[in-house]
Amino acid sequence: MSDDDALRLLAVQAGISVEWRDYADEPHRVAPDVQRVVLAAMGYPCDTQSDIADSRERLTPVPGIAGLAPLITATAGTPTRIAVSPDSPRSAVILAETGGERDVRLHAYRDGVEVPAISEPGYHRLLIGQREIVLAVAPARASGVGDLTEGARPWGLAAQIYGLRCAGDGGIGDVEAVAQLAEAAARRGADMLALSPTHALFTAEPHQYGPYSPSSRLFLNPLHGAPTLLFGADRVNEAAVQAGVAAESARLERLALIDWPAATAAKLGLL
Repeated sequence: MSDDDALRLLAVQAGISVEWRDYADEPHRVAPDVQRVVLAAMGYPCDTQSDIADSRERLTPVPGIAGLAPLITATAGTPTRIAVSPDSPRSAVILAETGGERDVRLHAYRDGVEVPAISEPGYHRLLIGQREIVLAVAPARASGVGDLTEGARPWGLAAQIYGLRCAGDGGIGDVEAVAQLAEAAARRGADMLALSPTHALFTAEPHQYGPYSPSSRLFLNPLHGAPTLLFGADRVNEAAVQAGVAAESARLERLALIDWPAATAAKLGLL
């Protein structure tokens, strides 16, 4: 077996999709070098045939309850099958995410046991023997627009926050502009407003401004903050003068396009 073939088998065993089709339905395969980088990041060395063999051995399932994954996905209202050895316990306890517990009987099937259906979506805990496993139960389907509108035909707008403009925004759209757009859309009967993500970007690297490639999804982007909503225009204008960014902010607001490095520096100075 060639090195690339052994690498591909390891990648597949680790759960990596090594083949994909593009928008034109043309097949592609992830390059071996890329597979190696991803596998190494996942903690599976693969530089040599020996490394690959060791990593594959680590990925080989351990028989019985001890070999179960720490998290198993399930669908609400549908029994969940778990592949374990035939001599595994037939009783378990489900601890619901919202509280409470119930004893359940695990039914045997050809390759393991079947957990009775759980109707409540959530991250529940399944206790089997000495193991505790997270059972992530998802709804059978996602809620659709029709579920929320009872047959009506709603409409709405989509906007990139940074592209919205209002007085005093310093050249980058902010939440005050979002509020103005929402109010204007509502007056015209709109039902929804879809916005670009508001996650934190890279304040030290203002050229990396794509909202779909954030530095963190735990924090918000301060560039979209609107201090006038909290402090009023007079105090914000005074702060801009003290920070030495008043003239620069006014210049940035007159531009047809966003000057991200300059606007980022001015907004952070103001904040």
